[in-house]
Amino acid sequence: MTAFINRFLVCGALLVGGIVVVGADVASAAAPVAPTASAIVVSSNGTQVAMTFTQDLHPNIAPKEQFAVTIGTYAAPTTRTVNIPVTAVTRTSARVITLTLDGVIDQNKPPQVAYTAPAVVAGTSNFALQNNSLGEDVASFSVVSTGTQSLVPGLLSTTPPVLQATGNTIQLTYSLALAASPALPAPSAFSVVVDGGTANPVLSVTRPTTTTISLSLRDGVESGKQVTVSYAAPTTDNAIATNAAVQGTAGNDAQSFTSLAVTNTASLVPKLLSAAYLT
Repeated sequence: MTAFINRFLVCGALLVGGIVVVGADVASAAAPVAPTASAIVVSSNGTQVAMTFTQDLHPNIAPKEQFAVTIGTYAAPTTRTVNIPVTAVTRTSARVITLTLDGVIDQNKPPQVAYTAPAVVAGTSNFALQNNSLGEDVASFSVVSTGTQSLVPGLLSTTPPVLQATGNTIQLTYSLALAASPALPAPSAFSVVVDGGTANPVLSVTRPTTTTISLSLRDGVESGKQVTVSYAAPTTDNAIATNAAVQGTAGNDAQSFTSLAVTNTASLVPKLLSAAYLT
């Protein structure tokens, strides 16, 4: 805002509009800078992002429209193309701005936070990220978080769903330790489709290791068949770790997913339907 004010540093003093600011006040007179990557953290349930600045900010904070939060996809977690709408912006303390999201950020998808600064206005009357004392604006920025991430388990694209050699078990691998039984979803929460059309019901759901979920199928799947798996998460309840859902040990529920490709490693040989094809 006070970009129009001439200022220079002389012997530890800052001249601002004819007023000399000395000592510790010099730092507070300078424009705040964007938060560092490590100063951007995600809440444990993945629904908020907090940014810590190095100076006190004015209560006239920027509106939600000035912010954008993006994350990656399952297949490309570090290519941030998915927008998570910001529903509210709050100044939770003098130096912390918190963005509330209409969506959930998985633990393995660190978000990118972008801020578009509004037009500069002298003083503190406008709504922007600005210094509390003189109203100097934070410039636009785009920073990828390296701070604390959420505790919401996410499927690992580096270890995609796998149909085991037996042909009747699919294994899913998550980024965090998962709660054990009884905190597992009902088999009906999963759907498995073979060759794009044939449903193969899930009979049981188990947690063979701390980070994997195993789905036992009614019918064996032959080698070479295309298989997809989907999960319909129940109503979120992050307060407990015993509801029927895929969730971390802290109780944060994993999100739904649809039609993920399954790596088919089955050793079952396709059945011969008719000897006529041999002639």
